[in-house]
Amino acid sequence: MKSDNPSASKPTRCILSKPYGDEPSKTLLETGQFNAIMAKLTIVESLAKRLEAALDRIAALESQLGHRVSTATSSSAESKYAQEQPAQPTTPSQHPVTYASIASSPTKYYKPGPKPVKYYKPGPRPIPIPRVQRLFSPPTEPKGYKFLYLSQKGRVPTGEIRRSLSAIGIINSRIIDVHAPTQNTCGILVHHDYAPEVVEKFKQHGIKILEEFNPTDANTIRDPEHANKTITERTDIAKKYP
Repeated sequence: MKSDNPSASKPTRCILSKPYGDEPSKTLLETGQFNAIMAKLTIVESLAKRLEAALDRIAALESQLGHRVSTATSSSAESKYAQEQPAQPTTPSQHPVTYASIASSPTKYYKPGPKPVKYYKPGPRPIPIPRVQRLFSPPTEPKGYKFLYLSQKGRVPTGEIRRSLSAIGIINSRIIDVHAPTQNTCGILVHHDYAPEVVEKFKQHGIKILEEFNPTDANTIRDPEHANKTITERTDIAKKYP
């Protein structure tokens, strides 16, 4: 006959634990771990000591600062009290001020500073009358330019040649070019209209013009590099660079 309780039909099991002595023995900490922990504890103790020393130092500094603040406050109060005291009346000087004493005292003179520099901006130059006359005159023949050749001693800068021409009355603005075609020779380029006036100025001052000078002649080439060349070759060079 079956019973109504379902647990009554299941067999019961009895689980026995192992005896205590059968479990293997294990160490809680190894030697290396223990030494590491002790080293860290030593560091913590040293840090705690340093912290206590720092706190003591801070307390000492705070006390010194409070003493200085109190001293400064008392000194400022004393100076304020001294300023608030009324000024004592001054006694008149024994020697009265006279005109003689004022005159004998040194006089202070005012020394002005440097004056500002004013830059002068020149305006347009007036056009010379001869230039206006040439502008509104009919064209003349022959047209163009010509070279006038002069003798000179040694090498002379172009600026010095132009100043020399101005010294004898030649208008420098009408000298188109100044160059040296060969040694000891100077060439001046002028317009045909102005050439007779320049020649007349030279004659007045005893300056001779080289009428027969030819800048394309082979003898004008004085460079030692071309000394062994023929006359024809040197003539070609002179024509190339007159």
